[in-house]
Amino acid sequence: MINLSLGGACPRRPLTYVLPRAMMRPGYSADPAIDKCDIGTVAANGSLHETITHLMNVAIRSRKPWLLATFADRASNVCEQLILLRPYEGKLLITPVAPYITRPGSTLFLVAADRSCAFMANAAGTLVECAVPPASCIAAGVKRGWSKVRRLMKKEVEGNNFRHRSWEVFIEPVNVGVH
Repeated sequence: MINLSLGGACPRRPLTYVLPRAMMRPGYSADPAIDKCDIGTVAANGSLHETITHLMNVAIRSRKPWLLATFADRASNVCEQLILLRPYEGKLLITPVAPYITRPGSTLFLVAADRSCAFMANAAGTLVECAVPPASCIAAGVKRGWSKVRRLMKKEVEGNNFRHRSWEVFIEPVNVGVH
């Protein structure tokens, strides 16, 4: 869990805006274009089970990896976890990940919580597997990763508002039962 408080602004839109850009652009300047990005990002509140079920279907149908940031509810600033859903070879990998930076100035990539795999965005904007950092470097690299993400998120907020045009989708669970 990581507190992404932005002094009153909601962290969800800045987080989903920043993550793919930081993965594709190590320098990350203002409003970096990522036209070629093939990584979907989404933030969700509430039940992880319901969210995963919906996003699994999206990932499988689109054959596109998705990065999901989970929050307990609409008011929380605490990101409970980042989860990567990555279709490959007719399967779907679902794993918690963390942002990771090898050294200051390098590109952000994702490392699995269990250290079994790591992923980066290549020049074409496609998510590809890369070498897993040594276990002794994980904690410091994740700390640098979250620090950079927070710093970039703050750049995308003016006052309490996300400074880019955006939209939200609300999906309410449907209670299906036998009556």
